[in-house]
Amino acid sequence: MSARSCKPRQRHGAGSSRWVGRARPGSRQCVAGEPLSGDLAAALLARCAELWNGYGPTETTVYSTIHRVQPAETPVPIGHPIANTQVYLLNSRMELVPPGAIGELYIGGKVWRVAIGTATI
Repeated sequence: MSARSCKPRQRHGAGSSRWVGRARPGSRQCVAGEPLSGDLAAALLARCAELWNGYGPTETTVYSTIHRVQPAETPVPIGHPIANTQVYLLNSRMELVPPGAIGELYIGGKVWRVAIGTATI
């Protein structure tokens, strides 16, 4: 297998040593769906060529951001927006917050317009 995608908890826990061991040298691994710990990232990076951390809210069912994980990186960032996606960190007044500040993540992207009465996008 050259690529695999899963949640971090599927890599961590009771069977983590067996699961981490399945990360083949030269493979690409992507984890998403929950935070990736620095310890798990280090264990996976020792076994694969590339490790990517994906982020996307449940409502999108896809990644909205992606980050190639580097050794000794903790905490692991959620990364930059994928193509046709914008992310904003906003405060309670819907204003952008400065780097390092706490805020709420807003995700936007390209919107398809569908003409009424047509079946195509």
